[in-house]
Amino acid sequence: MTAKRLGILTVYALGIACLLSLATGLVFTTYMLYDDEGYVVWTLRQFTAHGHLYDQVYSQYGPLFYLGYGLLAKIFALEWTNTLGRLITVHHWWLTSLLCGFWVWRETRSRAATAIAASATLTHLWQMTSEPMHPGGTTTLLLALAVAAGTESLRRERADHFALLAGLAGAALTLIKINVGIFFLLALASWGWWRFRAHTRMPERWVITVAFAALPWVLMRPFLGEHWAREFATLASAAIAGIVLVSAERETETADNWSNLGRCIGAATGLTAIVLFAAFATGSSWRALWEGVVAGPLQHPNKYHHAIPSLPGAVIWSLGLLALAAGGTKRRWIRTTLLASQAGALGVYFIGLVADPIIFNLRTAMSYFVPTAWVFALSFSPDNAPAERRRLWVAAILAWQYLHAFPIAGSQMGWGTFLWAPLAAISLNDWHRRFQELWGMRGRWIAAGVLTAGLISVGHANFNFASTLWQRRDSDPLELPGSAGMMLPASSSSALRVLTLNARVHGDTLFSLPGTFSFNIWSELPTPTLANTTHWFSLLNVTQQTAIRDRLSQDKRAVMIVQPGLIQFLHDKNIPVNGLLFDWVGLNFTPAFALENYEFWVHRDRPIAPLSTATLFVSSDTAAPWPTRIRATVLLPPTARVTRVELRELRAADSPLWSAADLDSARIELARLNSSGQADGPPRATGWPIVGPGIFQLDFYLKQSAHEWPITRLWLGFFDTDGHRVAEARFTVPFHSIPGIAQLAPTRNQQ
Repeated sequence: MTAKRLGILTVYALGIACLLSLATGLVFTTYMLYDDEGYVVWTLRQFTAHGHLYDQVYSQYGPLFYLGYGLLAKIFALEWTNTLGRLITVHHWWLTSLLCGFWVWRETRSRAATAIAASATLTHLWQMTSEPMHPGGTTTLLLALAVAAGTESLRRERADHFALLAGLAGAALTLIKINVGIFFLLALASWGWWRFRAHTRMPERWVITVAFAALPWVLMRPFLGEHWAREFATLASAAIAGIVLVSAERETETADNWSNLGRCIGAATGLTAIVLFAAFATGSSWRALWEGVVAGPLQHPNKYHHAIPSLPGAVIWSLGLLALAAGGTKRRWIRTTLLASQAGALGVYFIGLVADPIIFNLRTAMSYFVPTAWVFALSFSPDNAPAERRRLWVAAILAWQYLHAFPIAGSQMGWGTFLWAPLAAISLNDWHRRFQELWGMRGRWIAAGVLTAGLISVGHANFNFASTLWQRRDSDPLELPGSAGMMLPASSSSALRVLTLNARVHGDTLFSLPGTFSFNIWSELPTPTLANTTHWFSLLNVTQQTAIRDRLSQDKRAVMIVQPGLIQFLHDKNIPVNGLLFDWVGLNFTPAFALENYEFWVHRDRPIAPLSTATLFVSSDTAAPWPTRIRATVLLPPTARVTRVELRELRAADSPLWSAADLDSARIELARLNSSGQADGPPRATGWPIVGPGIFQLDFYLKQSAHEWPITRLWLGFFDTDGHRVAEARFTVPFHSIPGIAQLAPTRNQQ
């Protein structure tokens, strides 16, 4: 191996290692309050243990997702935890980026363009950090694999291989997330229609174009009275119509072999039959499978949807370029206009990666780039027809996956548009080649500058990711079962530990509002039934909600974790949060304590000792010898010997506000409590060490005043002689008013 080749391989290895490190670091230092992660991981755990998908284990995703990962877990004896889900997501993310880079390498043989594609794809898919183990990660990897393998088959002129791959990919995607699979198959149809229609006439082209372009309007028909829906349908139709028109214009004179269509259908049918057989074998019924995979998801837009954002001028831009496509892209003035549009859009994209690689990048892709994806698939070179056809195949997938953002424009926006990044890298490389061809030696410098600018843009975006990781370097390990490797801000990790501890000690069953099932993983407590989802108040039917109500009613040690802020958010977005179970919970449960964005609820009239919580009392008498009192309720393990207590702000670099290791700095009183919070007698003075086990109410009388202490950001740590933390406490906050429940139970206790 030559030194040059070794150097190139070393650079590649370093680049891949950087992508993997960024993905791993970002995924393991992010946790979202809405916890879609917990919902997916918990249902995977329940299916692996019980089977009966859709009949008992609720899900809105396809059976292949559960069967595939369930088989993986059984083969390797894996338990579904947050850590496992995040490791899988990391590999989804960086492998998708590498596959996009591979496709660009095969199209361009440009190392710079390959690096741009892989890095830009990683940036575009930053949503992977928000929803680990969501099926969206699996579908993006499958789409990238379909692009890499499918275009390779087309390059080698193996239409039979392409047909098999397309059929398998379409069926797999449909059986994981039905809308993604249908959009993939529609992309295949709209791009490949002309392979079977040699010598098509113009009227037929227009009929087929209109038919495909009308489908977004059919999809969004319940919301066409709203401006955002009409605008999004217009942009989607423009993207699809452009693909159909340009594909028809560039098709060959010879029709494809109809046997390839048979191969595609046969592959899809075969995989579907295998998956359905496996689903039935694990306990799913026909009726439940239909409801879970088809009928249920069709109703989701009516229950929960977000408006799709677009920037000004997006509709005019996309329709204007579509009008040029209708006139024929081989005309010189049209080709010149399209080239100028392509150059301008690429400039905006790569400048945007420097300015705001997260939000602006995504919004411009949704507004300007994806609706005109067909423009960036064109190389405008008469000798490059096969390559253009391959790019149009990718652009067709991109145009149809754009609809993935309906009805929820969240992470779906990134998952549905990530193929824009490698397509942009290829277009940039075309400009590199074009400058070299037009201006010779002088053009080589300009061409080099084009790719260098692209590398700087994506490098800056990934540098922002690295900076984010650097800022998180002092994050606190979560240290809960199933969370190995998770590092979160100290305020978040301590709050999650406190809530989990209380659930484990005070509960036999754990339910949440909305559904946040990571707590079930961490506390190792079951949910009332196997029917679990985040928005259970709108997605579960009356029978399922009644079963949960009955189980909660029977278990007097059932506990709940509630997020009032999320309920208020949904209420403000006019998303209904009500129903049989919601009303019953409001009448029969009450909060015991509130912390950060959470409240811990128990059955009404059930007292508990709120473990790992603290309250602060400040005397109005400035001359008092002990003006400040901290009361903490902690659970000490059997071997605990507390010799030091520290009070600090939740910032790792801050020095303690107060530290007590002797009786000169504080007076301490102690009382033992039972789990209901009842003391064994009046508080009594004590000294060091404080020895477990048991629940203790500790009163610390301080000589310093706490008038200016930031209560919500304070943390109390209990340490042994070796400096190990044996307990902690957070200061509680007032309860929140929850729309709907506040009206049902106006007598809720207030702190």
